[in-house]
Amino acid sequence: MPSLKQVCALLIAFAIGSSVSAQAETYKHLSEALANPEKATRLDLGAVYQEDAAEPVEENNPDFSLKLLPEAFGSLTNLKELNIGGLEALEELPKELGNLKNLESIVIDNGNGYQMNVSLPETIAGLEKLKILRLYGAFDASGIMENEKGEPVKAKKLPQALGALQNLEVLDIGRNGLNEVPPQVASLAKLVTLNLDYNGIKELPEFVGNLKNLKNLTINSNGGTRLPDSLKNLKGLNIAMGNAALKLKDQEELRKRFPDAVFDFSSEFDDDTANEMIPESPVDNGED
Repeated sequence: MPSLKQVCALLIAFAIGSSVSAQAETYKHLSEALANPEKATRLDLGAVYQEDAAEPVEENNPDFSLKLLPEAFGSLTNLKELNIGGLEALEELPKELGNLKNLESIVIDNGNGYQMNVSLPETIAGLEKLKILRLYGAFDASGIMENEKGEPVKAKKLPQALGALQNLEVLDIGRNGLNEVPPQVASLAKLVTLNLDYNGIKELPEFVGNLKNLKNLTINSNGGTRLPDSLKNLKGLNIAMGNAALKLKDQEELRKRFPDAVFDFSSEFDDDTANEMIPESPVDNGED
């Protein structure tokens, strides 16, 4: 039976835990989060997808005009989730991002309705708890012809420090106009899911097959991507290759080449890049 001292200690710990849980809050405006930095555990900026929502939820607020986040952003040290969507004026995340040691998830998901070109700081290397990094359309400058000065806009690049995120499990760099898989990905030893959809990647590098924990690889709508033999090292790998202009014989060859992989060749768009599908058998209604 625990002593009175032990019981008191447990009650105190429970009270502290309950207090922290009660204080944990989600904020949808930067100013509100900065006014209560110790309470903010989730920050949703701009148009962010919510559970069970088909479209991003957009509210009129001054965050949409943000070009830079203030230094005070680094005071949100209890933040676990950062979600950003539709902040088309945003140029970069500040170096103070590296102060947010409790961050587990960063999502910049612009869907198909927004255009962003934002850079991440090298200080991201200090986010040792980060498990999810979604940068879907986060540095896609394809639709941005020129800046305010009339100068051509170049797409931002992933920081070299990306490779230091040794606990990262999910990386989504879809719809960013990429022609190759960034070499930093080779260092992400715990990566489980790699999403490369809607880019222009024609060939995967050998190092992808050396990511021993990789279970999900999506390369939809890349115009057809050559797969390296190293993928044979990964047992039970799920590979999605929709809209790759693959004939049935091409699909069968891939299944034979990688017998331990599970392929999904279903295409989202019925266009010239749609994969050939097995014709449906006519329905027998029993009539002569």
